[in-house]
Amino acid sequence: MAVPLSSRSERVGARMRLVLATVVCALVLGARPGQARELKLWPLFDYTSDATTGAQSLKILGPLIEYERDAQYRRIAVRPFFSIRQARTGHDDEVRVLYPLMTSQWGPEEQTTRALGGLITYRTSTTSDGRTLTGQHLRALPFYFYDWDGERGTRLSLVPLYADVENLAGYERVQMILFPGYLRLERPRYDRRYWFYPFYSRVGGPGGSGYDVWPLYGRTAIDDTYQGGFVLWPFYVWDAYQRGGETERRVVSFPFYSTVDGPHRTSTAYGTILYVHTLDRAAEVESFGFPWPLWEYQRRTTGAPLSVRLLPFYEMHQNDTRSYRRTDGLLVLFHDERETDLATGTTAHVRALFPAVVDEGDATWDRGGAPALLDAMLPHETAVREMYAPLWRVYAWDGPVDAPRISLAWGAVTREHGTTTYPWRWDAADDSAGGSGDQSIDAQ
Repeated sequence: MAVPLSSRSERVGARMRLVLATVVCALVLGARPGQARELKLWPLFDYTSDATTGAQSLKILGPLIEYERDAQYRRIAVRPFFSIRQARTGHDDEVRVLYPLMTSQWGPEEQTTRALGGLITYRTSTTSDGRTLTGQHLRALPFYFYDWDGERGTRLSLVPLYADVENLAGYERVQMILFPGYLRLERPRYDRRYWFYPFYSRVGGPGGSGYDVWPLYGRTAIDDTYQGGFVLWPFYVWDAYQRGGETERRVVSFPFYSTVDGPHRTSTAYGTILYVHTLDRAAEVESFGFPWPLWEYQRRTTGAPLSVRLLPFYEMHQNDTRSYRRTDGLLVLFHDERETDLATGTTAHVRALFPAVVDEGDATWDRGGAPALLDAMLPHETAVREMYAPLWRVYAWDGPVDAPRISLAWGAVTREHGTTTYPWRWDAADDSAGGSGDQSIDAQ
């Protein structure tokens, strides 16, 4: 019986892939500590090892699959799907799946998993040896909360039916029954209880008193540090804070006028945000907003500028000594950040221009690449740089300023330590032998 040509070709292709995978694995796993190897058949695989440091690197299909090992970590990335970082000693591990869809971090005594941008969080705590579970906490915002610890046992909340949750939204404890029917918000010195939130509430506890009939009238007092209230909220609101025997008062007459008046700070706003002027005498800072916060100018009372914001076009921040300066243009399309160590005079920088290039480094080290997409808009986001940027960085560099490692066409051509390597390189000889078989050009 005749076998279709398509079936034959598929079988041959499968055999070839199996043979290739077997050869690559044998070469990688067979590397002895005394050997330095560099085996490359781009884009199928690119393997390097450093006998001195024990580091290994294997890339399969360009940037799609990558394995790295050094003295501290093992790293595996299957882009753009997931990445794994595992500490070789102790617990400092991290997993990312379709970042930022899900991330997991394992420390010596705490493990945290976040999903859907933080809407779902699962956290466990253990003893220092990692053998005994001491706590479990699950948050599926805003509906489900689960907590367990050895002292208090299990606590389960299902919003809006019932909730009893600690350390939520800045409160020590949040309790509710058939929300908005009943809600209790607890702070260290007082608590506020709502019935038919937000229309009626009372303030109690060791240091609190008052009540609200929203939006008609309300008043609140907390110890000797705070007094406030409203009439026909938000049209007339007032409060007063006392700190160290000094009082700062705020009055809001929405939408026309508001003011803050205290011994160290004064602020006046017209039309809510149309024009805002603030003078902070303690910090020696004066600011003007028109309208705030879209357009704002901030300066020292001596006149030295600190920040300028003209959203969405331009934004600049700097400190008094101008050792730090950051400039952004068109929100996230342009970024220039510099920080200088006044003691040594060295400067670190981060520069990015979407979609062209991103560059970061200091006086000794530099790295970057082109083109730059998400890594240009989020230049400080390590996960984006490690998981996604290699997929579109046709040209990249990383290493000492005077001699970085350069990669072209996703590693098809590289240059490092004065040697240019092309898509084919086969150097499996021992360092002591001094021999190699490769296709490269050494610097003269």
